[in-house]
Amino acid sequence: MANAVCVIGGGASGMMAAIAAARAGAEVTILEHNDRIGKKILMTGNGKCNFTNLHMQQSCYYGTHPEYAMQIIDQFNQTDTLHFFEDCGLLYKEKNGYCYPCSNQASSVLDVLRFTLKKHNIKVITQAQNCSIQKAPEGYRVFWQLAGFLEENHFDCVILACGGKAAFKTGSDGSGYLLAESLGHRMIPVVPALVQLKSRETYFKSLKGIRLDAILTLEIDGRREAKESGELQLTDYGISGIPVFQFSRMVSYALGRKQKVIVHIDCTNGLDKTEFEHFIRRKFIENPALSAEETMQGSLHKNLNHFFLKQAGIDPSSPLANNNAGKLSVLCSLIKDWQVPICQTKDFDSCQVCAGGVDTEQLDEHCQSVLHKGLFFAGELVDIDGICGGYNLQWAWSSGHVAGTSAACFHS
Repeated sequence: MANAVCVIGGGASGMMAAIAAARAGAEVTILEHNDRIGKKILMTGNGKCNFTNLHMQQSCYYGTHPEYAMQIIDQFNQTDTLHFFEDCGLLYKEKNGYCYPCSNQASSVLDVLRFTLKKHNIKVITQAQNCSIQKAPEGYRVFWQLAGFLEENHFDCVILACGGKAAFKTGSDGSGYLLAESLGHRMIPVVPALVQLKSRETYFKSLKGIRLDAILTLEIDGRREAKESGELQLTDYGISGIPVFQFSRMVSYALGRKQKVIVHIDCTNGLDKTEFEHFIRRKFIENPALSAEETMQGSLHKNLNHFFLKQAGIDPSSPLANNNAGKLSVLCSLIKDWQVPICQTKDFDSCQVCAGGVDTEQLDEHCQSVLHKGLFFAGELVDIDGICGGYNLQWAWSSGHVAGTSAACFHS
């Protein structure tokens, strides 16, 4: 007799879990508290949905036990994911390892998943509110509210794929953490990851909208902890962009521990300091009649030039002759090592994913709870998070597939 499997959560990991379970012979029901499934998928990759990456390794993942990520991904890897989506009818393209739908639309990924759910007769119940779970002598009783009425059903297995707190507007309200805790699971503190960083420095209002290639070094309590490069985006509150996102989880935890966080920004993108200073000095020597701001044209964005000149004590509107030439060294040092103190990250509604969640020490190699047989976990609810580049969706596909297949084959 086929197992009856309940998947709580209709996001990426939940849909994958449901399809994998159905393909393995289970009768599957998805409970989703939104009015439709897969809302968050539509936001991924700026709406283009970078759904996996060909370059997959453990260093791309974080968590208290990051090795758990590859233990699961090795069972359903990026190649399996591409074959899965091809089978579902998706055309994809690859660039530098990043995989996208050919349509450049995240909706294409969601559409083929919804079609596949329908193809396998998977029951989808939307607007299912206030889910709760009770262990039964055999399996689980699952309760939910629908249009104000209490509903319940018995299932052999339950898969919690409720998501985290990231992008609250899409329905990620953290309710899955409460469900996991209600069943005795230990939670690693949940913080925003892949998120923008805020500074108290008021000068950022004048730099809003500037983009530049830069090298960023993260300093926590005086120690250099991480280094990233790429396009930096300056905002009215601080800094953003992929290099910021990559180490933002570390910032979240450091600030939670009341540690001092500084981001060092090399605005020359790695140009040798001596060469850079020689370049700047030559510009001023060759243009003695021009104002300092005019002389700096062609070096950086004009608003950045103005900002750094002011910070170095150089009057942007006057020729260098009217300034202390020694201030050029200060100017070059500021541009090579702009130190930005960080006071906060942006909140859960701004982050792309959460760090923290269900402790993987309490899960086995099938994504099954070691506390309750027949209870499985998938996706962001688990204490695994990846860097930018399709890694978090690959975790969703892998953990969903492993959980779904294992639930379908479960025998108490």
